[in-house]
Amino acid sequence: MVYRVIGRRGVVCFASLLLASTSFVPPASAQSSSGNTAVEAGVYDFNLQPSSLASTVARIGAVSGWRIFYGGGVPSDTLTNAVSGQLTVTEALGRALQGTGLQYELTGSRSVSIVSAMPIEDDVSYLDDGVSTFLDPVYVTTGAGGASGAGFMGTPDWVYDTAGSLSVVSRDAILASPSRNARDLLDNVAGVYANRSNGQDPGISVNIRGLQDQNRVVTMVDGARQNFQIAGHGSTSRAYVDSAFIREIDIDKMGGSGVGGAGNLGGSVNFRTLIADDVILPGNDWGLSFNGASGSNEFQYDGSIVAATRITDNFSVLGGYSRKKMGAYSFGTNGDVKINPETTIDGISVFTGSEVESSILKGEALLGEDIDLTLTWLRNSSEFSTGGYIPAGPLEGGTQESRYGVVNNTVTANLGWNPLSDLVDLDVSLWYNHLQNDQEFEQLLINTILSAPAHYRLGTIGGSIDNTSFFDTRFGDLTVNYGIEGFHDDGKTQVDADFPRDELTGNEGLTGPNPTGTRDVFSGFASATLEPTDWLSLTGGLRYDWYRIKGIGSYAWMRKHPSTRECETVWDASTGSWREICTGERYWQEWAKEDVDIDRSDGAFLPSVTAAFGPWDGLQPFVRYAKTFRPPTLMEQLWGGQHYIGSAPLSYAPNPNLKAESADTYEIGVNYARDGWFRGDDSFRMKAVGFFREVDDYIALGHVYKDVGDRAYQSFVNLNGASYMKGLELEANYDVGRFYVGASATVLSTDYADTYTYHGERAPGSGTNVPLKPGEVRSSDTLYVPPTFYLTMDAGLRFFDERLTVGGRLTHSSGGKAGELRAYDVEDYTVYDIYGSWEFNETAALRFAVDNVTNLAYVPSMGTADLPAPGRTFTASLNLNF
Repeated sequence: MVYRVIGRRGVVCFASLLLASTSFVPPASAQSSSGNTAVEAGVYDFNLQPSSLASTVARIGAVSGWRIFYGGGVPSDTLTNAVSGQLTVTEALGRALQGTGLQYELTGSRSVSIVSAMPIEDDVSYLDDGVSTFLDPVYVTTGAGGASGAGFMGTPDWVYDTAGSLSVVSRDAILASPSRNARDLLDNVAGVYANRSNGQDPGISVNIRGLQDQNRVVTMVDGARQNFQIAGHGSTSRAYVDSAFIREIDIDKMGGSGVGGAGNLGGSVNFRTLIADDVILPGNDWGLSFNGASGSNEFQYDGSIVAATRITDNFSVLGGYSRKKMGAYSFGTNGDVKINPETTIDGISVFTGSEVESSILKGEALLGEDIDLTLTWLRNSSEFSTGGYIPAGPLEGGTQESRYGVVNNTVTANLGWNPLSDLVDLDVSLWYNHLQNDQEFEQLLINTILSAPAHYRLGTIGGSIDNTSFFDTRFGDLTVNYGIEGFHDDGKTQVDADFPRDELTGNEGLTGPNPTGTRDVFSGFASATLEPTDWLSLTGGLRYDWYRIKGIGSYAWMRKHPSTRECETVWDASTGSWREICTGERYWQEWAKEDVDIDRSDGAFLPSVTAAFGPWDGLQPFVRYAKTFRPPTLMEQLWGGQHYIGSAPLSYAPNPNLKAESADTYEIGVNYARDGWFRGDDSFRMKAVGFFREVDDYIALGHVYKDVGDRAYQSFVNLNGASYMKGLELEANYDVGRFYVGASATVLSTDYADTYTYHGERAPGSGTNVPLKPGEVRSSDTLYVPPTFYLTMDAGLRFFDERLTVGGRLTHSSGGKAGELRAYDVEDYTVYDIYGSWEFNETAALRFAVDNVTNLAYVPSMGTADLPAPGRTFTASLNLNF
């Protein structure tokens, strides 16, 4: 969340109207005018020390998400009172402004103005006398993001004011759950799963409602896309994120109009990083935050330090460093689970350790009274291994280990301009992400380990410009958002070793599946929201997405040379015997390779519609529809070469005719937020959504016949018909101070298309030796299937003025497939965790957790039998803020 302080000198008219149109009660009460009949529902937990008005307003806005502004004639350094307890925003402001000579007035359902309590004359013409000067009002806004709230996992209240399938993981929830990997933070979100088929790799691959990989789910850091893909067994997407610097995780499970919607088929996950106000305590100009955690079961350490300072009133700097080290963990001992001798031994999952270093540098500047700029650089360096034990042969007991060093750099620049104009609320974003994956790949081949250094790079540069305008029409309030966005992927692969075989280098197994090429995606969009009444909101949107992919794909095959040998028997008079004389060559074959240039582009118009209803206090039903579109990735379009170093003749082929995927998604849901439900200090938050999604031209691996080589190749193909996902999602939380209970639940039914039309005549290789006719249908086996039912329940008690918290969590998963449709069926499991915290004061807290209390042996959803989940693990963490 960004606190935006905006304004413009010389706008006398607005200030005059603001002051002249308000009627206040006496200043001692510091309350809103009796003429305002708005009913305030939200109760928030405030703990503010005496501070300046600017700091107090910023903190109240951060906690509540309210829009708060004050006139330029109000001194921003006015000392306000301490505020503590569970209060509404107006109650908090009333206490903060008591005795200051300042007052507030509600100006909307979630907005309030603060002005001086001096009497206002009816005649205000002197304000425009050419001599008097009024500064513009100063707004402090929070928008969507950043504040913890009363929802499950600390979800802020703006989520329950938004018609759609959104979820938020707050900073409080992140700190409360020390994790081996940032993907663990998504386990409690309804409809969201973190793929664990590559459990040795700390990279994150997110599955939303059954869609994952190949950028189907857009993964971002501060809006910068993390588009890296790498081919192999298991999931392909990789996003490297350290939880140490994440202030919240915003999840949209649908996609559609607006920034972030380009090429977005099934939703997005945006990891937002810390800002200075997260570190600097109220009333201070600098702050320091330390977090350290350690535990059992090879949870060695996870520590970070973040510092921030306000160099001036208009400029702040934040910097941080984090280091995490995990070892190869032991899995549980209670229960039956399939064990793969190549990846587990003596109850330990091989190579499940990793070492991660991260750093962040951020600057936040107010360039003018209505322009703010934020610059962020985030670096993540991860080292880990994949592979396993060698179960048989002369090398039995040894390991086949591929070592990885991944460096991910993300740079973002965000500019906001919000003058005193209903027509302008402009946001400009420019970002660059570069991921470099250097690996020492090992391949076991005929009792010999071959090693090859390989380097995979993907650089993505992108940006967006969007503006929001407000209109007061005869039909109601109209809000219009419009803009453009785009990005450019540039992928490069290099292998520093050769294993030549005829025309092949022998490295096609490392270069072809991760091809070099470029991809451009551009999008224009607009949406309009009309509110004809205070209980009805109608939104319609339209965007146009366009893409272009360029690169070189390659075919590898066995070139066959027919025999030209001819022999005849002749009498040799010199020897007095018959002898055979032959000419020509015998039959022979060699490996061959052919490259093909590919240049593919396409586009689509994508409509979206939303209707939200609010005739009942706190209850908001809504319906949504969106059409979404995903172009192929470089991997899918340019895939080529052959399988691994020196291995069997399994070859890959690009598919120049591969089409983009499209989806139609329908949602019906309800938000409910209520305080004082059963007693005066309780709160209840709920979001329930039912959805149905139909995906056409789903892309999966299949086999295609090519004239090149006269054979069948493994290639990405568009599946026939449609793939369907439907289900129900629920997130809810009830909190009464002394105790709380929350839950998320997902019921998911999937029906993936599993056939494609084979374009060719025969397939003498690539796993099939039967004749195939043109148009024959083949089956695909490359889809991931999430659990059909997934439940998380969380409950706890608070003691000693809520300084001590003790809680427990239950996680249950039913069904699902691990990896491929014909692969391992994930067994049902139920896991129990306990946790707690002791807050010594406002600046120090000790937390502990016991994960997998019963030491259950199980395979996690979206995982494989190769890597069972960690067994019982104890962790403790210390959080300090100065």
